[in-house]
Amino acid sequence: EKDLPIYDNSQCWLKFSYSRDADSLISYSFAYGASDVMIDTVKVKIQLMGNIAEYDRPIALEQIMTGDNDAVSGEHYVPFDDPELTQKYYFLPKNATIAEIPIVLKRSASLKNANYNLKFTIKNNDVFAVGSKERSTRSILIADQLVKPNGWNGTIDYFFGKYSQAKHKFMIDTTGDRWDDDYFSNELYI
Repeated sequence: EKDLPIYDNSQCWLKFSYSRDADSLISYSFAYGASDVMIDTVKVKIQLMGNIAEYDRPIALEQIMTGDNDAVSGEHYVPFDDPELTQKYYFLPKNATIAEIPIVLKRSASLKNANYNLKFTIKNNDVFAVGSKERSTRSILIADQLVKPNGWNGTIDYFFGKYSQAKHKFMIDTTGDRWDDDYFSNELYI
């Protein structure tokens, strides 16, 4: 038998952690909450590909402009380079392989008339590089009106018909449930 060399690569990478490709898009609407809620948070998981460390390591994110109603930094979300976020939350804790990073969304009057797309990626820094092309981006659809949940397709279309905001509101009012992405994945298992 031949001895294998010891893994000795100091380079580390990061990727977003989610189960299915459809989970790369998160739909968030302020319409589910109280009208005085002006800021809220969506958390995304980031996973290490490489060695753990005995110290916290910074994580950097950056927006990818798509040209399709892109979210505006400072208006629709707190900028990724905001010192309070970067110092308190944007890091991989010591001895950890996964971090939950908060994306802080802001309720803008413009969300009443249109939905905005926030597509972002892991930004290379002195510690980490992007590790998996397939898991290198996440997108958040930010709204202040009801938006079609990712799970409203296939089986749901068969039982309830094609999506509409009026139908969505009726389902919420009738059942008392939110009928959002979390409801679909936790209650309907879609």
